[in-house]
Amino acid sequence: MTQFLQTGKTKDAEATFIRKDGTPLYVLINTIAIRDESGQIIATRSSVQDISGRRQAMDALRRSEQSLFESEEIYRGLFDSSSDGIFIFSPEGRALNANRQGLRMLGYSLTEYLEKDKQEFDFFGRI
Repeated sequence: MTQFLQTGKTKDAEATFIRKDGTPLYVLINTIAIRDESGQIIATRSSVQDISGRRQAMDALRRSEQSLFESEEIYRGLFDSSSDGIFIFSPEGRALNANRQGLRMLGYSLTEYLEKDKQEFDFFGRI
């Protein structure tokens, strides 16, 4: 409202209304003041765009990202605390990651491990 009173217009102002059924209606509002000869606002011309679908998609994406983050935390906890050595390789056989136990077993830091040639860790070729 302050922006409108200062400039006589609003651009992409977000607002939320409550529908009769109690659900939120998210909108973008664009308004231009119509003035008389003395500069007084006598009317407005507004457009209101329903962005509820976009807002719901953004909320779902945020929830999904939060769920992914929580899953990553669980995975990371299991990966780091495992008493087994866990080694992750790309489809080409390049070392991508190893947990603490795996690095302890090999005697390398993660940086050293990632720099090694893939042939040194060809576990499957040895069984």
